[in-house]
Amino acid sequence: MLHSSFLYSEMWQEGAVTLRVWIAMMLLSDDDGSIDMSRASLASAAHVTEEELGEALGVLTKDIADDPTRGALVDIVGRFGYVVHEHRPYAVQVSEKQAKRARYNRTYRAKKKAAGE
Repeated sequence: MLHSSFLYSEMWQEGAVTLRVWIAMMLLSDDDGSIDMSRASLASAAHVTEEELGEALGVLTKDIADDPTRGALVDIVGRFGYVVHEHRPYAVQVSEKQAKRARYNRTYRAKKKAAGE
């Protein structure tokens, strides 16, 4: 799940296709920011053509010019991999209380299902 701070990212100033690809990548990435999928699959997930994906990746893989301390937002890893950097600030952090409640609910539902309710 994405945090509302996502709405204030500088990426909203990019073109619509680049923004669409970036959003798809944010949603597809795991906790480490990794995405394991082909270029065609990523284009399909972002609802763009492979040519548009290539243009968007050109923007996302460039170093951020106005900030020398930051590199690219995305790295391409091999033929079927991507790493999204700086994805953590946009992820909703689950509190320990929420995680405990979720575990309880899963256990409760599993017990009800096993009991045939």
